[in-house]
Amino acid sequence: MKVEYTKLASLSSSIVTIDRTTGVHYGDIVSLHFQDQSLIGQVIGLKEDSAQVQVFGDTSGMTLTNASVVFEGKPF
Repeated sequence: MKVEYTKLASLSSSIVTIDRTTGVHYGDIVSLHFQDQSLIGQVIGLKEDSAQVQVFGDTSGMTLTNASVVFEGKPF
């Protein structure tokens, strides 16, 4: 099942963290959308209710509040 989040907890280069996640699994595919860009990523870490995602592509221009993240519910 796809789940969308509209706020990032942290952003450090190509690693983003999303808090209050549910139903997310290690290795899941993630779609990220910001400004006029769409990127993909993969869940690389889970801790309590947070997920860390490695983004494949240039995150320049991405901020904590201008990105939406969709967990696709399937492995990479």
